[in-house]
Amino acid sequence: VGDLHGEIDSLRSLLRHLGYAADGTHPDKRRLVFVGDLTDRGPDSPAVIDLVQSLVDAGRAQAVLGNHDLNILLGDRKHDNHWFFGEDWSLDGAPEPTPAKLANASTRQRVLDFFQSLPLVLERTDLRVVHACWDDAMVEIVRDATDAVALYKAHAATIETRHAGSNLDEIERGLEHQNLNPVKVLTSGKERRVETPFE
Repeated sequence: VGDLHGEIDSLRSLLRHLGYAADGTHPDKRRLVFVGDLTDRGPDSPAVIDLVQSLVDAGRAQAVLGNHDLNILLGDRKHDNHWFFGEDWSLDGAPEPTPAKLANASTRQRVLDFFQSLPLVLERTDLRVVHACWDDAMVEIVRDATDAVALYKAHAATIETRHAGSNLDEIERGLEHQNLNPVKVLTSGKERRVETPFE
């Protein structure tokens, strides 16, 4: 189950449709796997996180970190995660804020603790799970990592050091920050420069 983006009613409906009981059990012993981006955009990110965390804590589900979840861990304010900071914000450019359940201090800490516990990848001999891009070299770097934020920051610092005295332009520097940081690659994929910018 990927990219729930705060849509709690859709999540509950999907679980019922797939035959899961409210406690996450399934008559065929199936196990849920959440593929990141639990938050943002939808009306109730805290409820989605609470439900997913309860299933993970009960051993009935697993989850990996997505790029929206990583943004929250890093404290990066994006146009659709102001709910986390307790701020009303319009997601669609309308003059009125989009209704979204806002987090308080207790919710923020609970979310941070849960996201910090999530791995970047899950793998078995017959199955691999990642939010955005499976890259063998990057997976090898993160395979034993227990702190995605520390790993992200260490690689970001190394890339900045590479850039000292470099004549790379802003776009190339941005691409290196995206493509050489294993946490970025796994949670939001690789990027490349194109001849004609997208409009």
